[in-house]
Amino acid sequence: MPMSTRPQPNDNTELPPWEDCDCFCIHDYAGGAALPCGWRGRFADAGRDAGGNRLLCPRCRSMTLFRIPSGHITQRRAGETGV
Repeated sequence: MPMSTRPQPNDNTELPPWEDCDCFCIHDYAGGAALPCGWRGRFADAGRDAGGNRLLCPRCRSMTLFRIPSGHITQRRAGETGV
């Protein structure tokens, strides 16, 4: 049986630092049967569905990318509170 070439969930070996990311995948974060995906990166790295309309996580291929608010790292470094 051939091995999968897809990255495995929670494989952080190729993930950029959080401050370089503008989205992350929330697939199965609610405690489903599978492990959460955990991919993070930039929307420019995301895939597209067959029609080219929806963004897909490059790791798990789900439509579960969540935008990280802009300025999230700058605010924390400046000592501001909030998310």
